[in-house]
Amino acid sequence: MKKLTLFSILAIALLVCGCNKGETDPRDAYTGTWQLTNIGSITGYYNGEAIFTQPHNQTGSVVISKSGQSGLNISGTTFFLNDNRLTADPESINTSGDGIQMVGTAVYSGQASDNLIVITTTITGSWSGQGASGNMSGSATWTLTR
Repeated sequence: MKKLTLFSILAIALLVCGCNKGETDPRDAYTGTWQLTNIGSITGYYNGEAIFTQPHNQTGSVVISKSGQSGLNISGTTFFLNDNRLTADPESINTSGDGIQMVGTAVYSGQASDNLIVITTTITGSWSGQGASGNMSGSATWTLTR
């Protein structure tokens, strides 16, 4: 009886441990250091007219790492990989500078391949300061290469 019980436990353990062999995490293909170019702009509107445009141009290195059970951390944002598509939860923006307060939402979407990742960020929201307020919108494109 003891041999049967021991054999049963051993057989179950082998089955459970053997199930994950050969499976690879698709996120492994994207972890590591990438070169980043991030280009875009945000435009502020007052009474329907564009009154300012703030360009954005960033270059440098970014380390992509795994986040949780299914995410990829790219520059502080957790993206989820579905085949070659990248998505992220909308991110709240609340920033100020030069007496202007900007509040909005950033929405991300992208595509990933072995040596190229392209992510588009769309930003919408509002601004206020210096006795005025209005809307803002913009976009940026992240291009990551190995």
